[in-house]
Amino acid sequence: MQKLLLECGPERRDGWTRVDQDPVHAPDLVAHPIALVAVADGSVGALELRPPLCDLDLPTARRAFAEWRRVLAPGGSLALRTPDAAVAAALVGRLVDGVDQGLAALFGHPDSPHRAGRRWAWTRESLAAELSAAGFDPPRIAHGEDFGLTVTTNRRASVDDPAPIASHPIEAADQVDRAAREVQADDTSGGDPTIVLAWPRYDDPQVLDTFFRAFAGVLSDRDDTVLALLYEPRQDGDEGEVLAAIEGAHGRVLGSDTPLAVGLVLAPRETSGWREVQARSSVRIALASDTLRGAYARLELPRIEDPGQLTDLINGTPAGGAPRGVLVGPGATLDRDLAARAAALHPWFYPVELGDHVVLPGIGSPCSAEYLTSRAANRAQLLVEGVLAAIDMRGARLLDLACNCAFWSSYYARAGATSVFGLEGRERHVEQARLYWEANGFLPAGAAQFVRGNISDSADWAPIRDRGPFDVTLCAGILYHVENYAEILRWAAAVTTGTLIVDTRVQDGPEVLVDEPGDVQFNAIRETRRKVTPNRAKLLAVLRELGFEPQVLPCPFGSALGVDHADDYADGARVTIVAKKVAVAAPTNAGGLRSIGVPGGAR
Repeated sequence: MQKLLLECGPERRDGWTRVDQDPVHAPDLVAHPIALVAVADGSVGALELRPPLCDLDLPTARRAFAEWRRVLAPGGSLALRTPDAAVAAALVGRLVDGVDQGLAALFGHPDSPHRAGRRWAWTRESLAAELSAAGFDPPRIAHGEDFGLTVTTNRRASVDDPAPIASHPIEAADQVDRAAREVQADDTSGGDPTIVLAWPRYDDPQVLDTFFRAFAGVLSDRDDTVLALLYEPRQDGDEGEVLAAIEGAHGRVLGSDTPLAVGLVLAPRETSGWREVQARSSVRIALASDTLRGAYARLELPRIEDPGQLTDLINGTPAGGAPRGVLVGPGATLDRDLAARAAALHPWFYPVELGDHVVLPGIGSPCSAEYLTSRAANRAQLLVEGVLAAIDMRGARLLDLACNCAFWSSYYARAGATSVFGLEGRERHVEQARLYWEANGFLPAGAAQFVRGNISDSADWAPIRDRGPFDVTLCAGILYHVENYAEILRWAAAVTTGTLIVDTRVQDGPEVLVDEPGDVQFNAIRETRRKVTPNRAKLLAVLRELGFEPQVLPCPFGSALGVDHADDYADGARVTIVAKKVAVAAPTNAGGLRSIGVPGGAR
């Protein structure tokens, strides 16, 4: 029976399967430690989490316990470590070399190179209670180094162990049936209602609104469907809070008077319960958060990824005749040619509006619309609000490198920029940019141009040099997809008179050359398959050497869907930098000095 080492990093052990969410460590399995979707139920004899448990917040830890219990065989062992909050609390105020020992134990040493931050504190008692409630034997807990607890326990062998969440394994399935019967009683057609299963996130109003906007609208004002929303108190919180979140999204998106048959369904704990839920449901809506839902993500039900598919299932025809992944605004008339052009360019990376039409991102890609919409909304707080607070775009000439559909520079055009030139390595995204800007008329005809080119190849910079110089250059989401980022910044600096905007992943260790993981067509281009993630200090030093003074914009949001893990701005894994060209001095007529202003500079 296999043994799993979770978040293994570079560590290797004979006989252990190495699991890590970062492919740079070349693990045996690339997976999130709380979403081991590829690991079968009861197939693991031993499981160890390498980083401290305190790196997970409480709801995430509870999801982890449930997932680890699923993959462990009865009697299988679990090993953890975490600081002892009780001991640390007693040490608060005790200074050694100016460092509070209690706070360092709880939150990490201030000089530690790891910036992830600790998100929950455990005592022996609280950890033992949580593990027991999750289906583990009473843990064996001892004190280790640095005020830490070392914890070992075993998956409880009995399938009848106490369930703090659901007292009966098929309770969820019974609730699905009850919800269906209630709808059927009001259904004059006499047919069985379609049970649409989903498990969205309830803790983020923005994400829940996106879900309602995309899917609940299709199901509203119908008597032949039921939207069955799963929840689990230890993951999602109090039932009353979840209901309030659902009602809030319903009111904000659909209007509180719009009928919607929806039922809140308690998630089962045992495999038998999930089989019953599967048997009594019609389809499930696939969301990014599914990967954190353990057994739910493995239900063998038809997957619905966008509203067009759901409407096809219910009506047999696309909504309003619109193609898959294209929505028509309320009261608007479908532009069939525009909608067809947009659909032909799927997948889009950003949630764009084309006049009265909305294009859902991610259709046909590994990324869900929910994930990409949340990602764009959070990043906009930096790349739109933060950048526009620092730079006066009025009259600016823009260069957008690796522009994708030129989503971010469209906001700069709306803020007063007068021209934009975009270079993009994938022809599909070049065509997306042209359609996006044409349909919305962000600038007069001819003021926005987008061409295909490889940002890492000097020869492809010829059209940029011909059209330069530029007041502002945007370089967002590309530097960690190439191996020559410093050279690219030198080329950009040579054609930029005002400000460089850089948005990239960073890290604090050596720059290691690796192969691009994932879908190369969605993440990068084949010519830049080899990449490094820039070292934070080196990146800032390069910008200064080029004559720019970099300012890392403060992150106004926490870890969220789409901006977590490797893209977590809040933890410093990714940064947005506004680098203003340092003003030079020139002699005046009187022989003195005067300052020369820099167009596109910070204001």
